[in-house]
Amino acid sequence: MNNSIKILFIGRHDLRTQAGGDAVHMDQHKIFLEQLGFDVQIALVGEINGPKEVDIIHFFNLGRPADYFYFSDVKAKARIVSSIFVDYSQADKEQSFARRAISKSLGKYRMEFLKTLAKYKMWGIKIPPDYVTNGHKGSIQNILSSADHVITASNAELNHIETSFNVPKHSCIYLGSEHILASTDIDAPEFDIICIARIEPLKNQLRLIKACAQANLTLLIVGNAGTQHLDYYQKCILEAKGIATFMDYQKPEDLSSIYALAKVHALCSLYETTGLVSIEAMKCGLNILVSHSAIQEELFEDKAAYCEPTNIDSIAEGLKSALSQKEKHTEWLQQKFSWKSAANQLSDIYLETLTQKS
Repeated sequence: MNNSIKILFIGRHDLRTQAGGDAVHMDQHKIFLEQLGFDVQIALVGEINGPKEVDIIHFFNLGRPADYFYFSDVKAKARIVSSIFVDYSQADKEQSFARRAISKSLGKYRMEFLKTLAKYKMWGIKIPPDYVTNGHKGSIQNILSSADHVITASNAELNHIETSFNVPKHSCIYLGSEHILASTDIDAPEFDIICIARIEPLKNQLRLIKACAQANLTLLIVGNAGTQHLDYYQKCILEAKGIATFMDYQKPEDLSSIYALAKVHALCSLYETTGLVSIEAMKCGLNILVSHSAIQEELFEDKAAYCEPTNIDSIAEGLKSALSQKEKHTEWLQQKFSWKSAANQLSDIYLETLTQKS
């Protein structure tokens, strides 16, 4: 029986304080794997009294490699990695002059190393020595090399990772949509456009605001400012006067009624692994605008409108295109994006890996 198999999910330290799609990702995997009989526990950096021996360690978020080494003393028969790999290099170019200069001088992986050191110091947690020894890029490769199986949320994400790293045995498992239901209490949408995301350069809200102004469209921005990006948030506030309305972060269980406030969801990110909010929005009956990228085009095919995220004219045209779309794709989406299906695929990987290791 699967209930004798103990799985430890490892997530980033601020998983519960800095909301993101990876939290929903982990929680939904846990729910559906437990329905299959697995014993799943989530552990975050800084927590104590976690298990010291499990059957499988499943690490999430390859962009936070230092967190992995924090659990190096946990014994496991097998190690699985879900990449959730975010490339911040384009977003770093959107920062202050000083930060752009540092990023250009160091390169993206040394820049991520520096940011990680700063975060751990801010949290008051000792940085794992293995991370310091290997550096950011070396730590990522170390994790990949020690993994028995690597899971990405698209094949295009794997291709992106493989431009810099060697990846062992791999599977692509799309995310799911069962966690959100379309609101049945719907009035006429109050806004043309909605964007639900943490407010930061990566998510590109500033250009979205300018594009809405250019296209004369109303905009609702839902989310809190990233703790390191309060200056960017202030720029958005100043640019948004008379154009956009801001709403604080909303709990996942409240989002269906929030999506109902608009006609189109726009996520014009500079880089996106999946963009779970785009799946949620489509599930709730909205048309979506996403950025032109191999990942987004694999996921949403011809069911989304697309834009070049650094071009305001392109974003504006993409918004108009999304607003003009009449066909809804809820049935297609539910078939392609299923947490139940994802759990079944994970179960097969777990059992096959444990059999091979025994």
